[in-house]
This record gives sequence, C-alpha cells and structure tokens, in this order.
Amino acid sequence: MDENTKAILARLRVQTTLSAQLVLKNLSNVCRAECNTEKTRETRADVLQQMYSYLLKEKSIETEYVSGLPVVLVEGNEVAEAQHVVVSLNNWREFRPYLYRLLPVLAPYRELLEKFGVKVEPTIHHYASVLARIYKETTQKATLQPNHIKTVIRVIRCFFQLLDESVDFSDLKELHLPCTDGKLYPSNIVVFNDCATGESLQALQGTFHFLVDRLGDYWSFETYKNLRKLLLLLPVDLQPKRLSDIIREQLDESSLQPCSYGVHCEFQSRLEELLVAPEFQDALVALLRWQNADKEAEADRAHVGLFSLEQLEVICCETLCTVMFHQSQCLEGTQKAKTMFVETTRDGKQHIYLLHQESLGCRQAVKIFNTLAEEVNKLLGERLCTKAMYVLSEILACQEPEEIAAVLNDHKVPLQKFTLRHAFTLPDPGEKVPEEWHDSLDMNILHSFMSRDYVGYLDPSVQGEHYVYAVVLEDLGLQQSGTGQVHMYRIDVGAGQQLKVSTHDLYHFRQCTPASDSSKALVLMQSPPDKAAAAGLSGGDWYQQPLSEVKKKLDACLAEIWSLSEEERKKAIRRLYLCYHPDKNLGQEVLANEIFKYLKEKIEEMENKGLKDGSSWGPKSSGSFNRNHCGNFSNYWSEWDQQAHQHQQRRQEFTRQRQSGRGGRSFTYNFWSFHRSRTTGCQSKCPGVEEARRWLRQAEYDLRAAANQVANDSTEWLLYMTYQAVEKALTAVEYKQGGHFDSNLSVTMLAAKVAMHGQELTAIRDQVSKLRQHGMDNKKTQYPKYHSPPTIPNEAFHTCKEKEVLLLGQEILDTVQRWLGQW
Repeated sequence: MDENTKAILARLRVQTTLSAQLVLKNLSNVCRAECNTEKTRETRADVLQQMYSYLLKEKSIETEYVSGLPVVLVEGNEVAEAQHVVVSLNNWREFRPYLYRLLPVLAPYRELLEKFGVKVEPTIHHYASVLARIYKETTQKATLQPNHIKTVIRVIRCFFQLLDESVDFSDLKELHLPCTDGKLYPSNIVVFNDCATGESLQALQGTFHFLVDRLGDYWSFETYKNLRKLLLLLPVDLQPKRLSDIIREQLDESSLQPCSYGVHCEFQSRLEELLVAPEFQDALVALLRWQNADKEAEADRAHVGLFSLEQLEVICCETLCTVMFHQSQCLEGTQKAKTMFVETTRDGKQHIYLLHQESLGCRQAVKIFNTLAEEVNKLLGERLCTKAMYVLSEILACQEPEEIAAVLNDHKVPLQKFTLRHAFTLPDPGEKVPEEWHDSLDMNILHSFMSRDYVGYLDPSVQGEHYVYAVVLEDLGLQQSGTGQVHMYRIDVGAGQQLKVSTHDLYHFRQCTPASDSSKALVLMQSPPDKAAAAGLSGGDWYQQPLSEVKKKLDACLAEIWSLSEEERKKAIRRLYLCYHPDKNLGQEVLANEIFKYLKEKIEEMENKGLKDGSSWGPKSSGSFNRNHCGNFSNYWSEWDQQAHQHQQRRQEFTRQRQSGRGGRSFTYNFWSFHRSRTTGCQSKCPGVEEARRWLRQAEYDLRAAANQVANDSTEWLLYMTYQAVEKALTAVEYKQGGHFDSNLSVTMLAAKVAMHGQELTAIRDQVSKLRQHGMDNKKTQYPKYHSPPTIPNEAFHTCKEKEVLLLGQEILDTVQRWLGQW
C-alpha cells in the first residue's frame, strides 16, 4: 500500500494495522461469548489460538483487559481464568473443573499465557482457591458429593505438602478445610482434636466442626505425623483452633469418690513420695543434661523447685471422672472415666488424681506410668525427647527412690547428686523445731528411746520452750536420780556436739498409724480389758481406757516421779501436765478436764504431804519456768497453760495455711508424713524395733484368729490367717533391719531373706516350706481360679493337719519374738 492510499484511509479513520489493545478487547469478548454447541466451541478455540499467535509477537501488552476473564483454552475446548491454570499439574483430572493443566498444544504460547497469569507449578493459593470455590458451591448442601470429595482429598494432600516456613502467605485471605461431618468450613472455625477420644469425642461432634483425621484418606503418613506443627505454620487468623485451647477438662466432682484408705493408701503414698524425693529431682536434671549436653544451665534452672509438697499433691480415688467445659458451660455427654488426671490450680500447684489400683497388671502399669511421664514432661515444658521419656517411665515405676540411680545407670545416664531441701526432708540435728510442730511432740513420760531415733530435745540453755531436732546415739541405761532411777541417753544435737540427757528431755514426734497391705490385712482384735488397762499411760489414746484405770496409773506414776531428783521431778511433772491438758487433747476435752483436775489435785496433795513430812521445796526463782530449780508446781501452771494453748494455736494456724495452700482440701497434721523422704507406700517412720514389734503384735492376733478356725470346716481360712501371721512376723524382722513391707515378695522369698539376718533365724526357711506343703497361701486359700473345676478353696484342704500348721506358725512367731528381744 502506497503512501497516498494510507493517507486517504487515515482521513477516513480506517485502521491499516491491528493493535494489540484491540486484539485484547476482542479476546475478552470472545471469552465471554456463549458457546453452547460443539461447533461454536471449536470455532472459539481456533480464534483464541490465532489471537495467542498474534499477541505472542507483541513486545508489550496490557493484560488488565483480560484480568479475571476466562481467556485460557483448556480441556474440552472450554476456557478458564489464567489463575486457575498451571503448566504442570499431576493428577490433573482430579482437579477439574477448579484447576487445569496447560494444554500441550498451547505450549508454543506459554510465554504469553504466563503474562496472563498462568503459573508453572500450583501454589498454596491455587489449592486454597479450589477449596473456596467448592465451599461456596456446597454451603447449602448436607454433604459433599463424590467428585467433590475426590478433589478435596487431592487438594488437601497437595496443600500440606507445600507447607514449610518459606511459604509466602501474604495474599492468602481465606482457607477452607474438610471436617468430620463431610463438609468444608472456614479454617478459623475448624477445631483440631488434640485431646478428646471415644464417647467424649462423639458427644462433641454436635458442638464443634472437627478437622478430619483419617490417615488413609486426606493425609499422607508424613503429613499426619506432623499435622500439629504444619497447622501452626498457617497465618494466625487462618489457624484451626486446638480443642485443648477452647475446652477445659475438669473433674466431675459429683462422681468423685476418695480412696477409702485415705492417707494410708500405699498406691498414692508411693507415688507422691517418689515425685518429691530428691533422687527424682536429681534424675530429671540428669535426663535433661543427658539429652542436651550443651545446655547444662537450662537444666539447672529446670531443676529448682520442680516438685515439692508445696507444689504437688497426689490424691487417690475410688472413682475418677472428668467432664468438658466450653465457655463456662458443661458439655453434655462428655463424662469420661479416667485412670489419671492432673489439675493445675489457680496458684500453679499440681494435683495428680489417681484411680486406686489394688494391683497393677502389665498393660495398666505401662499406661499409668507413660501417662504420668507425659504429665511430668509437660511440667518441664515438654523438653524431654523420646529416649528420655522412656527412661522417665521406668523411673516412675520404681518402688523406692533408692532404685532410681540403678535405672539411670542401666541406661548409661550420668547422675550428679544435688542436695535439695524441701518439706519432705528431715531437718538436721541442732535445728530449731518450728512452733507449728510443738503440738506434735509427744508429752508421754513413759516412752523409751533407741539408737538412731529422731527426736525433739528441750534445750535447757535457752529461756522458754526451745526444742531442737536430735538423734539418739546410745542408750546409757537407768541411772540414779534422787532415791529413784531415770533412763539416760547420749544424743547428737549437731555441729559435733553430743549431750547426756534424761528420758524427760526427749520427745518422740507423734507416730503416724499406717496400714499394712490393705488387700491382705486382717482386722485388729480388741485388747482384753486387763491388757487395755495395763496400757494405761503408755499409749497416746489414754482416753480409750476406763477413767478409774487412768487415775490408778497416774497415782503410780506420780509416786515414782516423787522419788526422783528435784530437777527430774519438775521436768516429769511438766510433761504430765501438758500430756493431759485439755488444749492438747482436742475432741476429748471433757475427759481431759476430769483427768487434768485429778492430776492437779494429786500434785497438791503430794506437795502438802511433803510439807508435813518436812521435805518441802519452795520456789527459788520467779518469772518463767526454770528447769534447774524446784518450786511449788502451782506457781508454774499458768506458764504451762500458756504453752499448751500456744501449741494448739500454732497447730491450728499452720493447718489453716496448709489447707488454703491446697485449694481448701484437708491437711493432715502429721510430722512424719509431712517430712517423709525415704519411706515407701504407707510405711511408718517409726523406729525400727518399735515398728517391728507393732507388726509382730498384729501377727499374734492373726494367728489367734487362725486358731479359732480349728475344726470349724474352714481350713482355707485357717491357712490364710496363718499366712497373714507369718508374713507379718517376717516383715517385723525386715523393719528391724531397716527394711519395709514389700508386697511383691512371696512368703517363701521373704523367709529366705529373713534367714540371712541371723543364725537363730535360719530355721524359719524350712518352717515356712513345711507350711507351704500344708497349703498355707494367700491366693489358693481364697480364689477358685487357683484350683481345677469344680473345686473351690473350701473343698481343697480337707487333708490338712490344722494343729501342725498352728504349731509351726507359733514357732516362727516365737523365734522372731526371741530375736527381737535382744534389742
């Protein structure tokens, strides 16, 4: 075309060249045109490819003309927006009609189409767009149809495979996720179940939209394993809520039933004592250092104050259930029976609730100790790795804190011991006894003491009541005092200082009254009247004796006291005065008042008698009580009254503080249970010989009960009670040797152990063996499952020689009695 022609056409406003802008406008019109027939769709496809070819030659084009329009040719001669098309798309058929691959025939136009918005690989934005479109299409539908489900499964898998810390979420405004009811929901109202199971989960389905958790469908194994972490990579406003963050599991107090054994529950006590033991805290530090060799400082910080009486309480229950709360509302149907539940109080203290276990099967034990290990790890900030958790579970299965070191050694975990002082550690000799424990000092004057006893000592070098902790080193026997005798001892009061003191200077801390293995113990038979009276003043429960007998024993005791030197007499009278003071006998004030009045009258009577005999001794000092000078005792009653009142007052204040610190739950005022550190289960802190005699005393009653079954057609009961008697007698030997009751040992194993403690005990092994041959047992005598049907225990021992069994049992008890008599 010549220049003249071009000029004419220009004046007529006829375009002689085709602009890219015009082609793009026409392209937008073509894309919007309805093509309802195969022929029209083919025509559109040809036109689009010609336009692509033309625009490809253009150096620059303004793509805003086609933004948001279906300008890309896809399968079936359909068209789609560029943002819904990618060059490479695996399993592309499952994404249609929401996401397409670029047709191979359009490969020559790839550069142009990428300018329109086609991406090489699908991104999280592509997948999120697919989910959003399906969500809009199905909002009003009850569930997704099969093709939707197939697409959603594929999209979800691909979406989470792309998630990592480098993903750019800046343009991601919405995300929809599949839930267990078969529909899609906005991700920020979806709930990720991280705590509910079984019936509780089923009950919550109507309240929450739970993210699907079926491993085989929506999630690959790798994704499912890391799903919790992957969800945290999403923008905060798009993250599903964790169920544990929006509901609160708490005790169903209406169904909570405390353990019938109370503070004597061996299961509860063993675990609590293990958790607060210094050995356990040392083990936690060792585990942290073992797995983090370069983070010792962090481990040290974690070590301080992790577990203590102030921060932890173990509570055993016969029934234990929890319920779920959401926005302060109890969720119906969420009650769940539990074997363990850990509750953190508002002040940060930990209450570990346990379902009582008489005995632990293998599976139950693994479950409990693994669950407890998880809870301990939570308190540590979930810093323990898998291998450390394995070791921790084994540590929690230990019967005694002393076993922990062996567990660490087995796993080659280096152990460095630390000395931690907390409420479960006995104070050192010489330390002052705090006033809150003055009421736990036993004022009984007839107590005897033995080597290694841990006692209170009233220091005469300090004015007023000043008790310190002490350890008895040696029994020096009876020594002359006035015209009478008093027992003397050598004690350790710390700092290398040893003192020679009398029995009136020393005080037992009131003993706890633990139970033996509750599943086996027989009921203690009531003492005959004569023995009860003989107990008189020697027991703490004096008010259980007839008043006439108590008064009779008081008369005898005062007569003996009056024969002592003036110094010992005053110390002994003060103890008697406080022992029966009404303020120190809570709940027995009426009886205490009567005995207390009688005691003061008898003291005045004996003082008056001394005046007549010319043996008066008057006060040589005034003011507070001076233990080195004598005086009329009535001059000191006011001071002693004040001391008794202060004992009661400090105890009550201390108890109230402890209850407040335990969320209002009861606190048992017991020196030994408060300070225990190395006892196991319900084991007593009583001195070895004293506790041994207590067990032997019960063994005697058990054997007496067995004798009542002779010729009573109850041989199985005779054998069972004999087993009880023998087991307790042998356990008495263990207590004397510093051991304790071990329910894991059979009586045969226990006899073999006892036989090693002395030549005079060696015959016990053969005696127990003979008893076993007669049928003595604690299981075969009780349970039919240990016999072949149809035999039951009552029918299994007709040939047993009952009298021989009793004689053998009595021989064992006599042997133990003689052996204990040496101490």
